[in-house]
Amino acid sequence: MKAYVVVREGKLCAVLEDNTEIESDDPMALADRLYAAGVFPGEVTMPDWRAGNAAPHGGLKIALFGRLHELAKTRKRPA
Repeated sequence: MKAYVVVREGKLCAVLEDNTEIESDDPMALADRLYAAGVFPGEVTMPDWRAGNAAPHGGLKIALFGRLHELAKTRKRPA
């Protein structure tokens, strides 16, 4: 399942391809919730710096992707 992650009102907000929205202040917690929803690292996109304040900064991206990769290593993709 694909997800698009932006910063909205100071929180990370992920919009899934089924239009479900998941929000969190913590990129690690968001990664856990995305993975539980069936999202894998290669399915997450985010705007870059040209999007202004909607773009998560580098540290948030690293934390989110790092946790998703960690989760993906320990579990197999659901069938």
